[in-house]
Amino acid sequence: MRVIALSAEPSLAAALNMTDWEVAYATEPEQAAQVVAGANLVLIGGGTEEGLRLAEDVRELGITIAMLIVGDVPSPDGARHPVLVRPFTLDELHIAVERAVSSSQQSAPPIPVAVPSPPPEDKPLPVAPTKVEPKPPSGIPTGRRPHLEVAREPLQAPAASAATAAATAARVAPVEAPKPARAPEPVAPAPSPPAQEQPVWREKPVPPTVPAGVPRPPSAKRASERKLLRRGARDVPAEATENPVSAGLRAAYESMRSVEKAIDDLPVLTDLRDLTQALLGEVVDLLTPETAGIYLPGPDGFRVWASHNFSNVEKTMAVQTHQPLFADLLVRHESVLIEPLDMAQQLAAGVGGARTNAFLATPIEVNKKCVGVIVAGRGHFENEDLDRLAALADEASLGLGVALGLDRLRTKLT
Repeated sequence: MRVIALSAEPSLAAALNMTDWEVAYATEPEQAAQVVAGANLVLIGGGTEEGLRLAEDVRELGITIAMLIVGDVPSPDGARHPVLVRPFTLDELHIAVERAVSSSQQSAPPIPVAVPSPPPEDKPLPVAPTKVEPKPPSGIPTGRRPHLEVAREPLQAPAASAATAAATAARVAPVEAPKPARAPEPVAPAPSPPAQEQPVWREKPVPPTVPAGVPRPPSAKRASERKLLRRGARDVPAEATENPVSAGLRAAYESMRSVEKAIDDLPVLTDLRDLTQALLGEVVDLLTPETAGIYLPGPDGFRVWASHNFSNVEKTMAVQTHQPLFADLLVRHESVLIEPLDMAQQLAAGVGGARTNAFLATPIEVNKKCVGVIVAGRGHFENEDLDRLAALADEASLGLGVALGLDRLRTKLT
């Protein structure tokens, strides 16, 4: 799925960062038109009224693919495009996008097919060309030996060269009778070799000549052409093309060995809960925080998978992608240090453990895709603590990404 995000505010950009879609961002309709090639949907933010206006501007530029507005109020009566009202979960975003794309495909007009009209009845049929008989050659000058003259025809394609040569050899001009010439003077015969060494000569049989103007039997000609066509088909084998399903299965088969090797080297990858607990232990050893937690993405937002000194409410509380602190992490891809936290309570509201004087948060990313968030709080943090936590998140990113993939695969299999 390729999505063009037009005028995407931080909460919408954070939600798109959680998907597996290919996302291209644009701030103006003209910029969206430049990157629309291969896209399935234009996702427009900025509110309901502004989004509908931008959608019409996009249509005026010739873009007719599906559009979805992310707004603050429901779609008005008679609106051309659907509206997804904030706040929304990741599942609701997926469902709205799929509905918009499928309804756009169903409403697309069928492609007209041009049917050639029959020729008018009063149009005369083409007349076959009159056969031209070959003319005999001009007279042979006196004193020269008679010879055959063959009517020459233009060169043809190599595939029909054998049939053309046979037809050309058949059209041989008649030969004039030779004029009497003077008898040559007698010459002494050359001595012949001994009888036992005399070679035996056998004349090569001459094929019967076909008079000019007599066509070759059609059955023999068709058989010759069929033989040439069969030989050509064997010489140029058709190149087999693998269908997309087989190509995907081949790629999956080739990558399975790499996954098995990773599990052999690090068995904890098969247990996501143990892996997050081990990562939380490293955070506690590294920073000795008062509170700490590991958040992983899910269908309804980020959930706590491992925690240190979290209350029961904080452990069960989901953090949405549009939460200000998490939205900043997903959009900027940078770690954040908040101190004192009392001056920015709204920024960390709803995040577990955000009740200390200083608070750290860093995203765990693989190829700019967030696979988790680490938070930690205590009385005071240095800038070096922020760098050390970011380095730990970078070190753990690949293993956590593989473990999340295995967990999703296990869910599908069950």
